[in-house]
Formats: sequence, structure tokens, C-alpha cells
Amino acid sequence: MMDSHAKDDPATPSTALDCIAAIQRVGSGQFTSRFTGDGQQFFASFYGAPFFALSRLAPEAIDRIDSNLLLITSDITLAADSGRWLSLYAKAFRPTSKLNLAVCVPSKPRSLKPPKPLLFQPPQQILVKDWRKHLEALDVPPDVLIFQPLGFDDLASAADEFCRHAAGRKVLVSCATLPDALIARQLLDGRGYAIGETVGFPLSEDVPQHHAPGAWWFSAIVPTVSEAKPVSPELTEPLRLAYRIFHGHLRQAKDGKDRELLAAIYATRSTEKVEDTDAIRAVRILPVGGICLSTGRFFSEVSGDEDSGFHWEEKVLGADLLATAPAESTARTQDEERLALMLWLAKAMTEEARGDEPVLPDQENDDTKAAEPVEEAPQVAQRGSPSSTPSAIEAESSVPIAPGISAEPVDAAPAPTRSRLSRSAGTVNVLALAALLGKTGPASAPAFEKARKLILDWLANKGFRSLDAAGNHHVEHADGEVTIETDDQGIWAMRFDDRRSMEDGAIWRVEVTLLGKSAAAISVRMAQVRSSEDAPPPVASGAPGVVAKIAQQIGLQDAGAALVDTAQQLKGSKDAPWFLQMLLNPHRSQPVIVVCGNVDQSADRLAKRLVGVAHVVRIDNALSDSLIRNFGRDRSVYGNAVRLYRPGFTADSDPYQHPIWALKGQVLPKWLTDDLFEQACAISLEVGDLEERAPSFQAIRNLLAEGRQAASEHRLAELRRQAESLASSAEEKFSQLQAINQELEAALSELKTQNRHLLELATQADGELQTTRRERNAALEEIRQLKFQVSNQWSEVETGYAENDDQVEYPDNWDDLETWVELYGQDRLVLHPKAAKAARESPFKDISLAYKAMDYLVRYYVPMRTRSAEDSDTYQRSKQALAEFGLEESDVGTADDIKRYKQEYKRQYEGREVTLDRHLKRGVGFGGDFQFRLYFYYDDQVEKVLVGHMPTHLTNRLTHNG
Repeated sequence: MMDSHAKDDPATPSTALDCIAAIQRVGSGQFTSRFTGDGQQFFASFYGAPFFALSRLAPEAIDRIDSNLLLITSDITLAADSGRWLSLYAKAFRPTSKLNLAVCVPSKPRSLKPPKPLLFQPPQQILVKDWRKHLEALDVPPDVLIFQPLGFDDLASAADEFCRHAAGRKVLVSCATLPDALIARQLLDGRGYAIGETVGFPLSEDVPQHHAPGAWWFSAIVPTVSEAKPVSPELTEPLRLAYRIFHGHLRQAKDGKDRELLAAIYATRSTEKVEDTDAIRAVRILPVGGICLSTGRFFSEVSGDEDSGFHWEEKVLGADLLATAPAESTARTQDEERLALMLWLAKAMTEEARGDEPVLPDQENDDTKAAEPVEEAPQVAQRGSPSSTPSAIEAESSVPIAPGISAEPVDAAPAPTRSRLSRSAGTVNVLALAALLGKTGPASAPAFEKARKLILDWLANKGFRSLDAAGNHHVEHADGEVTIETDDQGIWAMRFDDRRSMEDGAIWRVEVTLLGKSAAAISVRMAQVRSSEDAPPPVASGAPGVVAKIAQQIGLQDAGAALVDTAQQLKGSKDAPWFLQMLLNPHRSQPVIVVCGNVDQSADRLAKRLVGVAHVVRIDNALSDSLIRNFGRDRSVYGNAVRLYRPGFTADSDPYQHPIWALKGQVLPKWLTDDLFEQACAISLEVGDLEERAPSFQAIRNLLAEGRQAASEHRLAELRRQAESLASSAEEKFSQLQAINQELEAALSELKTQNRHLLELATQADGELQTTRRERNAALEEIRQLKFQVSNQWSEVETGYAENDDQVEYPDNWDDLETWVELYGQDRLVLHPKAAKAARESPFKDISLAYKAMDYLVRYYVPMRTRSAEDSDTYQRSKQALAEFGLEESDVGTADDIKRYKQEYKRQYEGREVTLDRHLKRGVGFGGDFQFRLYFYYDDQVEKVLVGHMPTHLTNRLTHNG
């Protein structure tokens, strides 16, 4: 590689500042010196931490060339730019060869627009997959696993997986704070892991990092499944609570400096002066407060006045809780002492909050009311508010917060909203749409009947023929199953299960309901019935094909706008009012996908795939400018990009709720169309009440059954009325009818009772399902926000790095010669293989001069050759650049020289033979390690330079010694 050797042979870095110095001693790492001080420190800490941990906790792995390493992280930024940042910072710890490192991340890494010098680094193996499945698929587990858990539960679940798939291997666990490391150590120790030492990756020898990615590490040897200790709630629950209480405080910190102070002081003993009292023994909870261990009184600084000292709070910890505080003991290490205090604080603060919880009079001894679900929990418990119920303890977002710290949420740039479909086993809803039938305005019977015919034709093509449009049906064969329910008066519903993909682990279910009593309308639902989590993902589909036919032949409308199966082309001021009105329409239930730029037919294919589920439009620059004028650049789409506008968009909407993607070409890539499809479908399931907007087939079937039951009741009532009106001479007949009537009424009553019971069960199950979905969505959102926060850790770091065309790296070796030409050649420079070979075989010492010479050809020589006759400035800049580089440019000599030694000056180029008739040179004479020559040919047809030989002389009449 470009930096295969360093200028010195320094000791292995033991601090972030050491890592900074080591990287800048390496050729391709010198560009990092242009970062700000904070930027340099962050990059060294962030990307250097895994290799620091290896050097301290697994030196045998970093020393061996064939070591097999696996980095498991939820922070996709670590895998950014194909892992080249990791390759660069690994050189601070092992500069001679590339580490065999695989990086498992949960989603596709984002590009960070890397500096050009970074591209000289080799990429790492990036695996966008579940690391558990990766480990399971390996024949031999990695030698060392580097694990960066997302949180306590992530580590707890990973402990079991490591035992199953990496027994006997060493795991290096990363933590952002020492309290996290202490909790993690205790958890793994309780599961039977052999725990090694804890090491911190400090900023310098005297300055630790109390809160930073990869600031603390420890090693653990994975036990086998039989050796592992079973999960013990007595161990895990106190640790989980301690973790959540600590992180509840961390989330309230204003910035990185506050988090650093909190992580340094939390759960530590101290001696403090509070108001006029003598010095007290205390446990610190916050940089601005703590608890007196003698009296249980809380103390804190006066808000906004750091110089006023500590003052007593009104709150006092109960005597029974204070009595359980761990006594200071020399038998415990400093870390064991701190962990004991953390566990006690978590329990004491939770119990104290529970004791403060007010009980309303109508809730006393009312178990049923206490069990009612809470619709929404506060983000953080306010001071003095109840927050320690079991549900609050389980929810990480609701933890008791100590006095003396503001409970108001901190403003932070939120993550762009990403709606997702479930990948779990079972029946997974994929999309739901509801629309009026017809091109414009309300449509009735003809549209209803045409739509029903199109659906029956679609089913006939799938093998279900001879279905009566006016009757109920249930038809089943090997490839699927169709059920139809109708009242033949304006309601027609169909469910189709397509079993052709059953062998892959999933079947597709399509449900269609047509209404035709007033305005004709249609609702469509599609679901995937998945036998396992490994079934094909739900994005491997599109809207049912019959929907596109209905849109073409009959028409579909959403909030007055047509739903079509092609991308609508909108232009300028003519279409701007309609388009802006559609975006702002509060009744719109479908997202609008806006494509800007020169995009080919892939936009139409996306529209057909999403027909009825989303509006896909293409806009020109004039309409893009109109968006910017009305909504600002943050909420617009311009250039070559795609944006998804969710329902409910307004002129002051949060732009992060309406995601945008930049395009690199004319084709919408498959990963993007899949992402747009998934988000649009997920949104279609979230808008409004799903059962009201697009009722399920079962709901329609129940509705029709109720209608038939009501009709039966009406007929029975009529029979009874007729029987009672019979004359007394027909007493016997009346008795018979009455007996029949009583029997039917008894049967009907029993059916009603059963039906009510089933409806109650269904309502209860639906309520439980909705609650479960809310809980699941809340958990997924919390995980998404955590991942976003983790992956955007450097949003607070200003690197100060800016790259322009004048910033060119001049390496001091030939390792990445071809890569340099590709990056800096600007498509003006061609390097002949003979030139590369000659360079690597030469004894020339001033290698950077060769790169400067090629840079001159690209930035000055070609512009000079292509300038206009009146342009003298370009010529003068060329002369000045030659002087700055210490070079001369001229022809190679006399025609006799070229003729005599012509074969040395000939090169094959673009299928023809050309002559290297010009050269750049420095120095005189015929040898030496610092004499330089670069021979080239200028192709004036394509305005390119062919470098044919460097850095030594080619033979001429002076150098020829034969």
C-alpha cells in the first residue's frame, strides 16, 4: 500500500493522541492533519479503538498475519466507505500488512464523501446481515470477536449466541463509559464467561475519555453451552435497572461535555460541603448533585449558578433505603465499589419513586383499573412524579431522574423517518389501499361491475374459472384458494391465497372489497403468510396486477387525484398549483414519490409496482424551483434526487419525516426502488384506522353474516306474525307452527350467544393485537433512534476538512501508483504499464517528484495545449508550475536520436503505435538516484497525455554506452 512503511518505528499507540501521531507518520494518513483538533481526536478514538483493544487485550491476534477477526457493531459508520477508515487507522497498530477483518452491520453503510487519499486504503469485508446468522454459517469461528453492543439487552442476548457459535473464543467488548463496562462485566461473569482486565483508551496519558465510542474495553472467554450458567433474574434485573437509570441521566445531558462529566462522577463517593454544614460523606449522582450518605438528603447546585456551591433539596431518601447503602470496604476494588453503588442507587431511586406515587381515591383496591393499558408514557419522568411501576421500569424511556437536573428533552437532529415492513414469522400485512373507482367524480354500478369482471378474469388466469359474479364461492386447488362473499346488492369481497411460493417459506394473500351502493369504491389488502423469519422479504413484490388494470380501464382516485400506473410528468408553472395542492392536501392517504432529474423508464416501473399505493411523479427544474420557493430547500427535491412526501405534509413539516435520496445516474437502483416500495407500503398500513379504511375480508364476511342473520330474524318474525293470525279452527296448525317457531328461536338465541362470545373474543384479541403493535412500534422506534444517535456520533464534531482541486497528495512510494492516476488524473492522464513497471524497478529516491510531474501534466500542461490563441494566462501558469516543481519540459532530442533508438520511444496506445516525443526532466547527467525524466506523448485528438516511461533516462546518443 501507499503507506507500507512509516518514517519511524514507534511503539504501539496507547492513547488517542499517540494514534493521531502514528497515523500522520504514515504516507496516506497525512491528510488527517488537516482535520481540526477535535476532529483528529474523534477519528482516532472512533476508528482506532478496536485496534487499541486488540493490541492490549489480544496482542496475539494483531501480531499474527492469518488472524481471523470479526467486528460486530450496530454503528454503520464504522463500516463507512467500505471500511477504509478502519484500514487506515489499523496502520497505527500494525503498519506492515492488512488485518483479516470482517465487519457485520445491520444495514447498508452510508458514504461519508471520503477524502481522495482515503481511497488508497484497501476495503474491508463488509457484511450487511445479522451477525448471528453469519456466525452460525461459519465452519470455524473467528479467532477474536470485537463486539460493540447497542445496549444491555443486546449484550444479554448476544451472550447466548456466542456460547452456541464461538465457544472458547475471545470476545472484546466495547463500552462508551466505565459504568457500562462494569455492568457488562458483571453480566457476562454471571453467565460463566472468564473475564479479563478492563482497559480505557484515554485521550492522553493524563486525560481519560469518560464517555466516547470505544473508550472502555474488556476481554472475555466464551464458555461452551454446557459450561454457561443459566439466566438468573436475580442477576440480570438489578443490572438492567442500573443500566437504565444511568442512561436515563445520560440522555438528559446537554452535550458531549456534560455526558463526559456525568460518566466520570456517577455513583462515586466524595466528601462535599453543602451550605453551612461540615463536610459530608456523599454519593454523587450528577455533576450538579448527589445524596448525603448520613441523612439521605439530596443536594444540588442552584440552576444556572455554578459558583454558588451545593444547596440542600427538599427531597430525602427514606431511612430504610438509606440503611441498605453499601458500606465502604477495602475488600472491594474501586470498580467493585462503584458497581455496588450503582446497583444500590438504581434500587433506592426506584423504590423512592414508587413510594412517592400518588394513589387516586377511585383506584384504591381496583385491580382492573390498574391493569388498563397506558396509551402513552412520558419520555422522562418529571421530578417527584411516579415512574417506578413495573411497566415504567421495563421501558427505558421512563426511569426515575434524580433532583437537580432538568427533565426537558434535549433538542437533537432526529433521524429521517423510515417506515418498515415486518420480517417476522406469521401473517405480515404488506399493503392496503382504498380508492374511489372511476376517472373523475363519483362512479357507481358500471364501474363496480367492470371492476368485479376484471378481478374474476384475473382469478381465471390463475386457474379459478367459472366463478359466478353474484354468488358465494370457496374453491381450492394445489396452487391456491379463493373465497368470495357477497350480498349481491353492492358488497362484493374476495380473498385469494397464492400458494405457488409456498416452498420458499411464504404464500401471498390478496383481499379485495368492492362497494357499489352509492359511489363505487375499492379496497385492496395484500399480506404475506411467512412460515419463518428466513422467508423471502415482503419487499419482493408489487401491488397485485389487477390493480394496474383497474387503474387503466376504470380509474382510481385518492383525495381527488388520479392513481395511475405510470410516473406523471409535471412541468413548470402549468402544473405547479395542482402539484403543490396535492402535496398539501390533508385528506391525502397515499405518499407522493417525486423524481427530479434525468431518470429513465425505471420511474414508470416503480409507478406500476406501486399503483394505488403511492403517487409517482417526475418534475422538471422549473417545478423544483417552485418547491424551493414555497417550502424551502430542506423540504424540496432538486438536482438528481428522489423524495418521498408522507401524508400530512405541510409547509413547515419536519424535513426528516420526508426522506430524500441522491441519485448517481439515470436508473433508479434496485435497492432504492425496494426501499421506496417498502416505505410506501408500510405507510399505507399506518394511515388512519386500517379496518375502517380498508377492511379485511374477515370483517366483510362478518358484516355479511350479520346481515344474513338479521334477514333470518326478520323472516322468523314474519312467520310468527302469520301463525298468530291464523283462525282458531286451525288451532292444531298453529300449535305446530308455534313449536317450530320456538325451536327456531331457541336455536337462534344460542347462535346469538355464541356469536356475541366470539365477537367479544375477537374484540379482545384485536385490542391485544393493537397494544402489542404499539409496543412493538415504540420499541422499534426507540431502537431506530438509538442506532441513529450511535451512527451520528460525529455530528457534534467539526472536522474542518475541506477538499478542493488544488489539494493533491504526493505519495513517497509506488504502491498505489495506478490508484493515484485514477483519482487525480481527471481523465486526462493515461499511465502505460511499462511506465509503472519501470518506476517500481528504479532506484529513484525522490518519488513524490514523479507524482508532481504527473500532476503538472494534468492541471497545467493539458490546459496549456488546449488554450485559445488569446489566452496567455494559462501559458504563464504552466511556466510558473514548472518552476515551482523544479522541472523542465522539452522535446526528447534530435530526430536522429529518435530514429536510432526509436523502439525505446515507441508505445502501444489505443490500438496504434505512438512516439514518446516529449519529456519532463530535472537534473543533468546520466544516472543517480535523484535525476528525473518522464517521457510522454500528447494526444491532441482526445486531449490526453500518455506517460510512457519514468523516472529514468531512455537511451539516446549521450546515454548509449553500447
